[in-house]
Amino acid sequence: MARWLTAVFCAVLGLALVGLGLLVPAHLRAVEAHVLRVAGRKTPSVVQEGMALLRERRVGPAQLLLKAANELSLPDRGILETGVKEFTALVPKVVAWGVPDMRVDTLFWADTRLSNSVPQPSPKWCCGSRTGESCLRT
Repeated sequence: MARWLTAVFCAVLGLALVGLGLLVPAHLRAVEAHVLRVAGRKTPSVVQEGMALLRERRVGPAQLLLKAANELSLPDRGILETGVKEFTALVPKVVAWGVPDMRVDTLFWADTRLSNSVPQPSPKWCCGSRTGESCLRT
């Protein structure tokens, strides 16, 4: 009896959630332009948000906002474009991933404090006690 009651409760709850999900607009074109204008009145512009992302060293999202600014032909897009170009010139290895990540740096880039004449060891994840032995045997 308890199983049937639980199954019926879950089915009714699931149908209610599906009904609520259908009330949410699937994309922004389903929302009226006036509503979007009022909602975005006191928010930063695309260029300002892109510059804030560059200050946080998040060049990947800033490049996406630059692309949007170029497609919309925003008047201040030159500022963001200059900022992205300067940032990519200063920190070129961040461009590949879009954001700095120390875990990725330890895997793919050698430590600059070590001499280049010394061979670099395998990454730590490969040379654990058990996996390292199996890597060396193969």
